[in-house]
Amino acid sequence: MVGFQVLVASEHIDGRGEGLVLINIGIPPEARRQGHGRTILAKLLEIADNHGLPVSLEASERSASASWNKGWYARRGFDLTGKRGQYGPVMIRPANIIFAT
Repeated sequence: MVGFQVLVASEHIDGRGEGLVLINIGIPPEARRQGHGRTILAKLLEIADNHGLPVSLEASERSASASWNKGWYARRGFDLTGKRGQYGPVMIRPANIIFAT
């Protein structure tokens, strides 16, 4: 296994309504910087888009790569919205509604 994601369906994302919350994307150190995280996130965002759901996450401030993480998610459509508790910045990617034809 190269990586994993933990996703929770949520009734409310910061009072904005139904959406998905990305808890974690885990990639082993030896497999990082090879596009695995990008692939996992792309699949998650595809699922969210197909259901018209926003995705939120908390970008950790507790690691050496914290500023890199925020930039990585920002480049994928996530915007900073504020803080939630002690875990770090809350980032949300709005729903991009895609309907299959």
